[in-house]
Amino acid sequence: MRFSSSVSGILRWASLIAVSSATTVAFAGQDRIDFDHLSLEQGLSQSIIEQIVQDRKGFMWFATEDGLNRFDGYRFTVYKNVPGNPNTLSYNELKALYEDRDGILWVGIFESGLNSFDPSTEEVVRYRHDDDDLTSLSADTVRCIFEDRSGRLWVGTQGGGLDRLPEPYVRELERQWNEWLSRTYGSTAA
Repeated sequence: MRFSSSVSGILRWASLIAVSSATTVAFAGQDRIDFDHLSLEQGLSQSIIEQIVQDRKGFMWFATEDGLNRFDGYRFTVYKNVPGNPNTLSYNELKALYEDRDGILWVGIFESGLNSFDPSTEEVVRYRHDDDDLTSLSADTVRCIFEDRSGRLWVGTQGGGLDRLPEPYVRELERQWNEWLSRTYGSTAA
């Protein structure tokens, strides 16, 4: 009798372990995630992605080491520096990306400062460090960008520390830049 109850107990435990294992295997299959891979073959300009932002229109933006990439769900559009054209990114090695409350993308660039990019007009404004201007960007490699509740941009630089740009200052610089572009190259999109 004793032998039979021991065997019965062992069989119950073995059955419990078997059912538990089968259940774990069945649920483990449901935890599997299949990733879609977007790469150079689909039009991505570079395989090193530094930062990702989804804008208010749903576009996905990727800061890469070879330009700014916009993905609309089907294809990539790539924005890069064009030497001699001040209305393009100041350099292609991007390090930071942020969309502000007005829908402007702020791009931190390796050794080439901070750029603002207006997706609706594709206009770029460049901000650089200037040794002779204490109010300029403190260093030309921008690693992170953030906007606080007051609309001020906070810019983390490599070697220069932290910069804070008050919202009205940034908008005034953009206005002055657009006026200069208009005077220099003719009418610009508003």
